[in-house]
Amino acid sequence: RGLGRMAIHASGTPLYVGSNIGLHVFARGESGALDWQQLIDGDFERSVLAWDATRDQLLVEDCGDWKSYTLNDSGGLNAAVSMTVADEPGRCGVDLMIPSEARSVYRVGDGYIDLYSIDDTGAISFQQTHEAVGLKHAVLANADDYVYALADDRLLAFEVHASSGVLTKHDYESTLQGTGRAIAIADDDSRLFVLDGVGGEQTRVYGLGDPTDPRYLGATPRFWEVPHWAGLAECRFADVRRDPTVVDAICSGMAFTVKWNESAQRVEGTDYLASWQPDRQNTPIPNFGAPIHTVPNPDGRNLYVTTSSQEILVFGRSALGVDDGGGDPDLVILSQWAGNARPYAGSSLTLSAVIWNQGDGASASTTMTFNKSDDTTIDDADTEVGSTTVGCLDVSATRSHSIAITAPMALGDYHYGMCVAAVAGESDTANNCSAAVSVSVIEDPGKPDLAIGSPRVDPSTVEVGGAFSLQATVHNQGDSPADSTTVRYYRSVDSTIDTDDAEVGTDPVDGLARRASQTVSVDLVAPSERGTYSYGVCVDPVPRESDSTNNCSRAVSLTTTAADLVVSWFGTSDRNPVEGESFTLNADVDNDGDAASAATTLRYYRSDDAEISADDTEVGESTVPSMPAGDASELSLDVVAPSAGTYYYGACVDSVENESATTNNCSMSVRVRVEAPQASDAVGAIP
Repeated sequence: RGLGRMAIHASGTPLYVGSNIGLHVFARGESGALDWQQLIDGDFERSVLAWDATRDQLLVEDCGDWKSYTLNDSGGLNAAVSMTVADEPGRCGVDLMIPSEARSVYRVGDGYIDLYSIDDTGAISFQQTHEAVGLKHAVLANADDYVYALADDRLLAFEVHASSGVLTKHDYESTLQGTGRAIAIADDDSRLFVLDGVGGEQTRVYGLGDPTDPRYLGATPRFWEVPHWAGLAECRFADVRRDPTVVDAICSGMAFTVKWNESAQRVEGTDYLASWQPDRQNTPIPNFGAPIHTVPNPDGRNLYVTTSSQEILVFGRSALGVDDGGGDPDLVILSQWAGNARPYAGSSLTLSAVIWNQGDGASASTTMTFNKSDDTTIDDADTEVGSTTVGCLDVSATRSHSIAITAPMALGDYHYGMCVAAVAGESDTANNCSAAVSVSVIEDPGKPDLAIGSPRVDPSTVEVGGAFSLQATVHNQGDSPADSTTVRYYRSVDSTIDTDDAEVGTDPVDGLARRASQTVSVDLVAPSERGTYSYGVCVDPVPRESDSTNNCSRAVSLTTTAADLVVSWFGTSDRNPVEGESFTLNADVDNDGDAASAATTLRYYRSDDAEISADDTEVGESTVPSMPAGDASELSLDVVAPSAGTYYYGACVDSVENESATTNNCSMSVRVRVEAPQASDAVGAIP
């Protein structure tokens, strides 16, 4: 429900999906099938997600609110770490683009591209913005040196500064025939694909021989029969596949692929699936709505799509337009990386690689080794630090693999790489090893350890609905500085404070130096019922925290008090008065509560039945003075007996602010029988 954008781990699993009920984590199987693993509560429907492979973390941005999530031991996500972004303009983005070295990140929004820098500690700060009317889509070149964007019917080009990431717009602009709806770039940055017009009626291809001046090469119109053309108004590109250069487009109720035919130098449509017909296995296709976001897995075999009417669509992808022809396989390492380029001595280090069969025939299963080298040349003679099995690969297929090793204890620079063992019939075995991945092992400065000191409430006793403050001190008792984070205030139904309790407030916590502390407090409103309540404080874990089991405080008690007015006794001076005579109504008003009561009014009533309420006939009132808890007031009122008959008298006291109970404010009734006056005896003279 309410699905949003996605991101996928660099290894191919898990897949992260935002929605209006939370952030979903799905484990991904070999077939591409998804297995739900975790839900982090919250509204992530408009959040933009991106996987930061350099820091092995998920970045989530929501209109200027940045958070990061790291993996836990079970493959799920740890609690969010809030990120304070310097000079954040607070705009809502639709995409995040992270260069391979992750020293910067670009946020693409409606009419702009924002640049943020990322320092060695992972802190993010706003640097630059480029605004263009109608800009909604952009793509970063794989070499991280150019950004291309669509602004209404214009194609724009920006050059990326190598060290700062700052964008410089070139004078180049190409006018499209319609509104540009999607953009994608080939893996080798040789071709640019643009969806032009409603539903991708034209798929345009540009050559990037000169990246500052994309050259229009051609376009293909729609090559399918469309019974419901209006349903194709919203389309999204996936990534561009290689050999041949193929791009997938997902539209409302339809998906199609377009390739660049290098030998013929033209754009060609290759395949399409539509909800109005079964697929090639005669399987019905759901009538899915407009795509929201697309994410391929790293090995390219599957494409995941969130749409407006279905939960998550999973497409299988194959190399289109390639004839195996019984040729020879050729395995190469397409890309390789380390999860952390600056690991601490003795810490866990993840090494990853993507293997590609660039040959003309399928390959048998084989083995890939992960090696440590004394230089930047990787070969089989290097020291093996791990290995993994690589399954069979079809022509142009890829497969990603990762292992976790322990970083060396000695400080310094190290070189790692991967070699895939040759398979039978391989056409070239001299290209089976990767380039080197260099890491710098640095001294572990220790780990932070956040804990909460004893909290306190002030005052500890307060009237219901009254104001009080909850205060605590956050200590970094570890041996390393702690990143900025968030402290959360909770009300609990028991004396154990944890993050499952009711959250009543939050506060930011600055980065804390080793052994440093910060006092935090929040002003709260007491519950509306009398009783004793438990409050406490928890601080969100920070990266590398040595112990996150001590991040919550003990409970502190708050007692709430309230006045409770009752008419404890009611009586009359005469239960048989004569019509027209005066008699007295008497009442005792008690404050049975544990807080003082304000002055109020006692109202006297005459009723036709034994039930006294404010709906009866009011015959008078008395002022009830303010009373401390446990005090009482005696009150009375003189009234005139009505016409002869039977009546019931009683009294109700008006409730005071924050009174704990108002259903006990009326007295019991007293029955009064009014007598008719007696006739006078005649008086005369005696004759």
